[in-house]
Amino acid sequence: MINVERFTRKQIEYASPKKTAISIAFVISFTFFVAGFFPVKPVAIMSNSMAPNIKRGDVVIVQKLDKEDIKKLKVGDIIQYSIEDKNVVHRIDAVVEASAGKIEFVTKGDNNRSRDKESVKESQVMGKINLYVPYVGYPSVIFSEKVLHMESTFLYEGD
Repeated sequence: MINVERFTRKQIEYASPKKTAISIAFVISFTFFVAGFFPVKPVAIMSNSMAPNIKRGDVVIVQKLDKEDIKKLKVGDIIQYSIEDKNVVHRIDAVVEASAGKIEFVTKGDNNRSRDKESVKESQVMGKINLYVPYVGYPSVIFSEKVLHMESTFLYEGD
């Protein structure tokens, strides 16, 4: 007598190569999203300088900008920029014309009393924030503080 092993529908569905392929595609896409390979990327907020709108532990979705998009930024837009090896998320408080047709942005955290000390050059702008998701970034905040013992690297207090 030949021993034939029979599978239930659930076992067959569970072992389906279609579901495995979809799961792998999702994991790869999510990894690329987090790594910043798409036109948007998530960034965890590490301080309360933008409170009450964007708080510590929230995740902002940064839309990458080209040179033309950067020139279209206006007062009130929230941007991510790099200054002194720190990534900062603050609101544009003023747009100033610099030399040779270039512009600079005066920024300020919503929860800060004064404007940031240095203006932001076009080349320092990394992107514009159009969306934020509350609380999703707390694992990154805890990991940075407890495991890496890092100070705020994603947000610069400015005060």
